[in-house]
Amino acid sequence: MAITIGEIAKALGAEVFGNADLVIESLSEPSIAGPNQLALAMSSRYAEGLAGGQARAAVLGPGMDWADYALEAALVVPRPRYALAGLTAALDPGPDIAPGIHPTAVIDASASIGIGAAIGPLVVIGRNVVLGARARISSHVSIAEGAHVGDDVLLMQGVRVGSRVHIGDRVIVHPGAVIGSDGMSFVTPEKSTVEQVRESVGQAEAVKQSWTRIHSLGSVRVGDDVEIGANTC
Repeated sequence: MAITIGEIAKALGAEVFGNADLVIESLSEPSIAGPNQLALAMSSRYAEGLAGGQARAAVLGPGMDWADYALEAALVVPRPRYALAGLTAALDPGPDIAPGIHPTAVIDASASIGIGAAIGPLVVIGRNVVLGARARISSHVSIAEGAHVGDDVLLMQGVRVGSRVHIGDRVIVHPGAVIGSDGMSFVTPEKSTVEQVRESVGQAEAVKQSWTRIHSLGSVRVGDDVEIGANTC
């Protein structure tokens, strides 16, 4: 992704020195940076590596003089790690989900799809689902009946949203997560061996027992601005 030093400075609210029109394509450690990469030399320790790389531009921390490093351009930021959040956001193109609804998606006729939503290949959306405006749904996602997915939500590849789950606005769910699966609760007609062990501090005789499933009648509610990691259940 190509972007100028000036554009990055504007996004970060950072001070720019030198050639603001210099174009960079990615970020790099200083010692291995190429001529089209922005070196992350945000302390004097890392800046030492600039001599071994080919970077023409770098991000520098407070109190560092860009003229010391033979650069064509530099950004000076007061809090380097916080600036890294803005830098990565400016250079991240995000997932490639085409606008509209992919022809292989299966969407129940009763579902409500918000304006500007993008739905990828092999997505399944169930009965009475509400999908918010500008929601982005990657491939192989399934959203079960009665679920509500808010505005500007991003569901990555393979996410499973269970029935009646409510997901707020601007939520990001990473690949493979399952939201709203069964609670997996069981009970025996009589005291189970596990219960006996707990009561007797380890002394119990194992007996053959039957197990009866306790059904999960509730669901999951996720608030606004939440991010859920890959393979979370």
